[in-house]
Amino acid sequence: MTTHPCVAGRLLGFALLGAVVFASPVFSQTPEPATARPPVENSVVQSGSDQAPESERRRIVRQPIKRTGLLAVADGLKYPFHQFGRAFEMGLVKVERDHALERVGDLQQRLLAKGYQPLVGGMGPGAGFAFGVTVFRENFRGTSARLDLPLQYSTNGYVSLGASLAIPLGHDKGLVVKPDVEFQRRPQEDFFGLGPGSSQDDRSNFSLRQTKVGVTLSARLSERLRIGLPLGVSTATVSRGTDNLFPDLQTRFADVAIPGARTGADLVSVGTFLEWDFRNNPGNPTAGGRWRLDVAHSRDVGGQDFRFMRYAVEATHYLPLDDEHVLAARVLGVFNDEAAGAGVPFFLKATLGGKETMRGFREFRFYDDNAVLVSLEYRWRIWEFADAVLFVDEGQVAPEPRDFYLGGFRSSQGAGLRFKSDQAQILRVDIGRSREGRRLYISFASRF
Repeated sequence: MTTHPCVAGRLLGFALLGAVVFASPVFSQTPEPATARPPVENSVVQSGSDQAPESERRRIVRQPIKRTGLLAVADGLKYPFHQFGRAFEMGLVKVERDHALERVGDLQQRLLAKGYQPLVGGMGPGAGFAFGVTVFRENFRGTSARLDLPLQYSTNGYVSLGASLAIPLGHDKGLVVKPDVEFQRRPQEDFFGLGPGSSQDDRSNFSLRQTKVGVTLSARLSERLRIGLPLGVSTATVSRGTDNLFPDLQTRFADVAIPGARTGADLVSVGTFLEWDFRNNPGNPTAGGRWRLDVAHSRDVGGQDFRFMRYAVEATHYLPLDDEHVLAARVLGVFNDEAAGAGVPFFLKATLGGKETMRGFREFRFYDDNAVLVSLEYRWRIWEFADAVLFVDEGQVAPEPRDFYLGGFRSSQGAGLRFKSDQAQILRVDIGRSREGRRLYISFASRF
């Protein structure tokens, strides 16, 4: 049987990742024969004469562990990270000497005490460096409700602002109703065309303005299980993108029918979600997992024929190999089921590409009604404040679920660093590679 070269390449990528994982010290627990085992820590070298002084008869000689084969390769991979780690630790020493962390922590606590929470990142793919603040008030106007007023801006001109009021129903706060409103301006979203065969040569951009008003009723069924019922209306307007390096979407695809590219969409949506979160530490997980299912029905109320069901399932799991090594996996599926003769606005279709999905491709590289993604990461702690990462991303888009096939997966691989504290990931750096080149992503927030 002949193996498709793309399939063989992907299988080789997974094999290499597995080889590195199983080459790590956690899988090297088989003891060697006593006669073949070299001194591990300190060796005692006896003098040729029994009358030699004690200091000479017991000389301490360092005997480093010598690894062979894949173990030597694994140790070699760690070397550049260790070198960088030494420089990073020197910087931390200066930070500690100057009490910079204490001053930053004190400032943050003072802001939180006054109802201000700084925001860094989290505006989604393509936004650039984002910063902002959430103004919040606990026990709003003498009630048990919490008011949040987030405001963010990014270096690419992206804007997000909103308001929400979380109102507990009952004394245990397990049942919450949350009305909210949100406005977003995303001025230069990338678009390469629809379908798995889209070309990076057709890169264009568009500006998207969205306003959403809704209410969500959520209930915590147990400490780790939550269910919700969101209801909302939204309006979206598509216009010319602000990135002058690339043509506008409406110009590049003037002869192609792109749903919603010229009309936008005015939608009413109702749905439900079920979330089971059993991670040991949601900010920096090393064990457990998180599974979530979202289902929503949407239809246009502004004269366009948009009617569809959207199903999204996401599962992440973290397998600790030992105190320093973790194998992380993520599976994502997004499926849009259109009503007969209706469609889905292109900006609500499933997308792949970028720092959250396929890190060897540009943001929003692939659009279609359906998408699947599998990501594997091998993480090992290289010093107290950082993990090194090897990853493989496999994904594809398709107009119908039946159109998915093994040879249709696009692959990206790479390496990265996760700077962290005990409670959260602080900074994430990934370098991904695919057949379309290499991409560097730096972000302050991560869904995986």
